[in-house]
This record gives sequence, C-alpha cells and structure tokens, in this order.
Amino acid sequence: MDDSRGDDERRRSTRINVEGMALLWSNDRIAGRYRLNDLSAEGCQLRDGPPCTLHAEYGVVLDLEPHATTRLSARLVRQRSASSGRYVLGLQFLGAAPWTEELIEGLLLKNVAREFPPGQGRVLVVDGDATRLSDIADSLRVLGCSVLEARNPVEAVWELENGLMDVHTVFIARRLGTGDGRDLVRFIGSRYAGVRRVMLADRSVAEAHEADVVVVGPFDPLRLRKIIPGALLAAASGPRLRLQSA
Repeated sequence: MDDSRGDDERRRSTRINVEGMALLWSNDRIAGRYRLNDLSAEGCQLRDGPPCTLHAEYGVVLDLEPHATTRLSARLVRQRSASSGRYVLGLQFLGAAPWTEELIEGLLLKNVAREFPPGQGRVLVVDGDATRLSDIADSLRVLGCSVLEARNPVEAVWELENGLMDVHTVFIARRLGTGDGRDLVRFIGSRYAGVRRVMLADRSVAEAHEADVVVVGPFDPLRLRKIIPGALLAAASGPRLRLQSA
C-alpha cells in the first residue's frame, strides 16, 4: 500500500466529523473531488478521491450545505491510499483571514448541534467566578442545552431540590470561593442518583475526587461538545474520564 506522509497533520484545534464535499483546484483546473471527512479551524481531511502532490498548495472549495460554500487555500501535508485507488488527504489551511475562521467555526457549531443534539432535561453550572460561570453557561446554550446557573453550593442545592427534577448533568468548579467543589460532588452523588457530576478544574487533577468527569479548560463550545456526550455516558459506563487541553 502506498502511504505518502509529509509533515504530520498536527491540528491543535477541535476536529468534528462532517458530511460534505470538497473540490481541489490547481492552476485553474480541478485536481480532484472528495468527500469531507473532518473539519477544524486549521485544516480538514478528505477521502475517496485521487492522489495529489505532497506539500503542494491547492485551492479548496468546501460544500457542507446548500448555502455554505467556503473557498480557502491549503497545503497537502498528509496522504495515504485507501481502497480501489482512492486516497485520504490531510490539508492544512493557509493564511486564513479572521472572517474565514469565524465562518468555519460557525459551520462547526452547526454540525455540533446535529451530531450531539441535547438530551431531555437541563444542565446546572456551579461556579463562584461570575465571568466563567456566564461563559460556560453561554457555551452550553450554543450547543442547545437548557442551563441553570448557581454561584455557590446553597444555590445549587436549591435548584436541585426545588426545580423540576430534570437536571441530568452538573458542572462544578473545583474551587467555590473558600469552599471545595469536591464536597458538592460527593453530596450530589449521595443524594441525587443518576445526576452526572463534571468537575471544572484549572489544571490536571491528581487528587482524590468522585466526579464522573474532570475537565480542564478552555471551556469553549467546540470543546464542551466533546464533554457533554462523555458526561452523559460516564455514570452508566463506570470508568472515570479526564479531559484536558492539548
């Protein structure tokens, strides 16, 4: 099997699987038509098309939906043969303008909502830092979640005791003012069976905890979309998860 690898495709931004098509152009000619496999703000992976020239620059036309066609410049950084003479290509976007990055992020968020639709019920976020509390809540709402906000354990327990009993996931800051978020994690675990507990940490947590998931920032929508499915499945599947930024 022919496997041409140039620079490793090391995208630091979040990737999401998407459905769509892509055209590669070179010298005003179509170099190939491909299926879009994944997309990030830094690049994309294409499949089911002809081979191209490694390290060469191409014009890329991404067609994700009828009214979302994006034209970019990219460099081929990775290529391998698949089946029946078809190839998988890794592309790195070149010199993307701010408006282009915003457009790609918008496309990603639309696909996030389709890939991970929010479940029934609500999400509770508990954080004494008002700015971070608001940012996380807004990020979750972008993903389609119904969100409750609490600034301390007292407010959190009030929401759990007096609400509709439909909270399925609670995000809890490791530090709650002078308090310890682990105490609230343990309390919820003992009193509210089935509620998934996600600890928000500023850095990797090596200490003992009882959270179903530990998350290290940043807490932007594209990152949280990976956390929501993990949080929903963690209590049922058993193993503890730890996610942190690359």
